[in-house]
Amino acid sequence: MRRATGHPCMRLPRFNVIAHLALAQHGGGATRDQLHASFGNDGLIVRVLVCTVDGMDPGNGAAAVEQEASSHATGDADPGDTVCGRSCRDGWQGAIPQRRDDMAVTSADLIARLADAVHTALGPLIQPDQNFALIDFPDHSNVGDSAIWTGEIAYFRERHGIAPSLIAAHRPPDPDLVARAIGDGPVFIHGGGNLGDTWPSHQLAREEALHLYRGRRVIQLPQSLHFDDPAALARMADAVAAHGDFVLLVRDRESLETARAHFRCETRLCPDMAFCLGPQARRGVPVHDLLVLARLDHESASAAPEDLPPGAVRMDWLAESDAFLARAKLKSLATSVLDCDLRALDREAQRDRYRRRLAEARVERGLALLSSARAVATDRLHAHILCLLLGIPHAVADNSYGKLGRFISAWTQDSTLLRMAPSLPAAIEMAGELALS
Repeated sequence: MRRATGHPCMRLPRFNVIAHLALAQHGGGATRDQLHASFGNDGLIVRVLVCTVDGMDPGNGAAAVEQEASSHATGDADPGDTVCGRSCRDGWQGAIPQRRDDMAVTSADLIARLADAVHTALGPLIQPDQNFALIDFPDHSNVGDSAIWTGEIAYFRERHGIAPSLIAAHRPPDPDLVARAIGDGPVFIHGGGNLGDTWPSHQLAREEALHLYRGRRVIQLPQSLHFDDPAALARMADAVAAHGDFVLLVRDRESLETARAHFRCETRLCPDMAFCLGPQARRGVPVHDLLVLARLDHESASAAPEDLPPGAVRMDWLAESDAFLARAKLKSLATSVLDCDLRALDREAQRDRYRRRLAEARVERGLALLSSARAVATDRLHAHILCLLLGIPHAVADNSYGKLGRFISAWTQDSTLLRMAPSLPAAIEMAGELALS
């Protein structure tokens, strides 16, 4: 377990200048040509930030290269006032996106209530003096999974003042590595909507973790359950029983009933952890009347019509460019330098920072996309959740197995921002009316 800490950085204005990129592992500067060779000559500007630690001369601070925001709808906008997303005026605000206080009272009350419900379910399972691991980092472009991840990190930091000592991606790490990193502490598995046979690779990784970490507490963060194949359900039940110390948090009552009927483990009802991001301000002024954010995978239950209403656009939020990934990597490196953190030299620490920055940037991309419209029609659960955080009116159609309806019934059905539709075409019609109201 690592304590969440801040840094006494100074924020300076932007300058179009040639600056040295303070790369600890290279121990030197870089010319403009070298920067262009590394990051592309695509409108890069230089933002100089100074980190003062133990009386260090501000003139020896770090310079970071940052892509200037070109379009809020593409997700390229910088989500914070500094590269590391920390506000010098307000102190350490944590993961980007930062919490805002200018939302409607009814929406803010709902968000606060659900964040408190997360703490009620999860808080008693956490011992602040114990190291822990958080595994199954969402190393893919789906904004929703990154929203959950950043909410998880925000919860540990804001409610308990801690951070995971070990982070791992899809495959569970070796038990010896886990033991060295966290001693006898617990392993938390990233939440979401993949406990079942809808996304088999994630489920197999979860069962592998239960096999590898017998004798160690494993806590599954909030999930939605869905099994089509009884044999797959039985296999998971066997893995839970064989492990013996598994705690399962679920996001809806139907998942709770399934788990309690089939799994021999402690099971708790808990909202999605993206609510721990708190209320968000719109990213810019809407440029569309209606955004249709629709799934294109096997969870889609109904297709959007070919002809959309005037002023409407349709897209999903999975696409991201190589430049987007490069900027996230660069900003994670800049954060290491700004923190004056010797762990910046460590490859694992660099990877953890990159993952954090990448997840934050993906959430920001999703917030910017949703903010580009006056109203939203969607069949994605986290488009619904992020619309609530942003205060955007929206209409929702269910996915292929009822995930959205079950979640909304449990937690968000009273929101004045929400309309529930029987199909995606109906959601588009409802959202169109919301955009005009």
